[in-house]
Amino acid sequence: MLQIDPLPLFRLLHSAVKANQPIAVTLENRRWYVGYITEFPNLDPLEQCFSLIPVLSGYRESESLRVKGPTFYDPVYEKIDKNKFAVTIPLDSVRVANFFDQAVYAKFFSETKDDEEEAKLTRSWEPLRVKPVTRSASDRPARSRAL
Repeated sequence: MLQIDPLPLFRLLHSAVKANQPIAVTLENRRWYVGYITEFPNLDPLEQCFSLIPVLSGYRESESLRVKGPTFYDPVYEKIDKNKFAVTIPLDSVRVANFFDQAVYAKFFSETKDDEEEAKLTRSWEPLRVKPVTRSASDRPARSRAL
């Protein structure tokens, strides 16, 4: 079984938080999220997940792996607390993760034909104001052991 070094992903999550920059994540089930990190693991091996608040989501086609069906969350966040949409992602389900540049995506990768969706991609996003947390060992619930 291929073992993946988690440190580059940890570095990306940490850098994204410091810069308040969105990341794009593709999962093993081909789900695709763009969002801001709200919770990320420390180097404790028991920390196996991170959380983000999505700005965009969709899925990748099985053949071409192009992103399809983007869902834009901005209109919802105007009415409902964005923290209710936080997505918790297991580290081992991440296949690709990178910083997300909205202008580059809109210009070169978006395949939307809908003028309204195109406008959502090309307008400047207001960076989400999130307060990221790193959990420490004392924050985790106690684990019970089987007898």
